[in-house]
Amino acid sequence: MLNRLLREKKFEPADHVKILMIKDCRNIEEMNRVVAYLNEIRENGLGHGLYSFNTLLIQLGKFDMVMSAQRFYWEMLNNGIQPNLLTFNTMINILCKQGKVKEAYLILSQVYGHGMLPDVFTYTSLMLGHCRNMNIDSAFLVFQQMLNENIHPNAVTYSTLINGLCSHGRVDEALNMTEKEIEPTVYTYTVTHQTLKPTMPSIHGFCSMGNIEWGMILLNEMLKSGPTPTVITYNALIKGYLEGGLLENAVRLLHLMKSCGLKPDEWTYAELVFGFCKRGKLDSVIAFFEEMITQGLCPNKINYTTL
Repeated sequence: MLNRLLREKKFEPADHVKILMIKDCRNIEEMNRVVAYLNEIRENGLGHGLYSFNTLLIQLGKFDMVMSAQRFYWEMLNNGIQPNLLTFNTMINILCKQGKVKEAYLILSQVYGHGMLPDVFTYTSLMLGHCRNMNIDSAFLVFQQMLNENIHPNAVTYSTLINGLCSHGRVDEALNMTEKEIEPTVYTYTVTHQTLKPTMPSIHGFCSMGNIEWGMILLNEMLKSGPTPTVITYNALIKGYLEGGLLENAVRLLHLMKSCGLKPDEWTYAELVFGFCKRGKLDSVIAFFEEMITQGLCPNKINYTTL
């Protein structure tokens, strides 16, 4: 459908058709073609509605096309189209994902200027922006402001803050946050980063701080109540055990991962090969290498360098 519409540049599609075109984009190349087509419509004196603009901004954000999003946003305002809170929240999120917090606060001022109030999505995006800029304390100031305005945090809010704390090595504070502040209903949310249990500190964060015990506690929690641990989850724990010289525990985790129906990947074997080689266990190293080949995996640069 997308290709056909882009070839037939002889009419202005209705808003719902534009929305379908925009949503149909699967990569940056297709997105660029749609943007070019929408620009041509504008140059011919035709316009776009609010819902088309909002859908376009959301899709541009998915592909991190910040400059295009900003250009269409200001075009919308200059053409007298009244944005809604979704418009503002989308732009704030796009900017904050790139750490452009100052620009995001400019959009926030427009929220107030249009007689609207920020919501949990607005504040959570601002927290993300501060975390991306390694300014976790400012993120918590935003968090406190949100609470002062009686806006309830959601799972994304907590995941953003906890991930930020773990990235700064402040794992104890992250753990304290999960134990004392998070509402039970928030635990139903599943994040996509694969390194966080919903609203739980990053397993990778614990392992990188040498606290493998807490990492295992979180793994057990995930096995009992979800979400299902992934290969990345197990890889972080296996690496933690190997760095601590606990080779047998690492192998037990490998077996547990397999028993749960997960297939080790190249990075699993890379960690095992490096960890066992470091301890002089060459027979095991060769066995892991051969197992990797048997599983149809290609040894990566780390495997060969280690050997």
